[in-house]
Amino acid sequence: MENAYIPFPSKVLDVIKHTDIEYTFRLEFTGDVKPGQFFEVSIPKFGEAPISVSGIGDHYVDLTIRRVGVVTNEVFEKYVGDSLLLRGPYGNGFDVDLYNDGETVVVAGGTGVSPVRGVIDALSQSADPQNKVCDCWL
Repeated sequence: MENAYIPFPSKVLDVIKHTDIEYTFRLEFTGDVKPGQFFEVSIPKFGEAPISVSGIGDHYVDLTIRRVGVVTNEVFEKYVGDSLLLRGPYGNGFDVDLYNDGETVVVAGGTGVSPVRGVIDALSQSADPQNKVCDCWL
């Protein structure tokens, strides 16, 4: 049984720049993860920071990160092919199946969209037209 408190290396597969201070890091990950969960991103000698999962794919997770401090400044020094240390995923996450019956309204702003993006993605791919997502921006 693996120790959930020991960080493991994860290869940076892609870096997507959104703004000067907000990037999405696509990291190699094989395992169970739900929308709304988070990873602890560790940088030796700098610390660690909790970062929400903003995307889930086959053998990868996306972490959208805002550059705001010591740890996140160091994360922004990583490029495709480099590795980050992760612990997790932690948290209960969202059970997307609970949203299949009825209408769902998701309200979030800025990088606060990251933890709910997986729910939005799942509902937008639903076969039920009642569950289709309307992208509305104010």
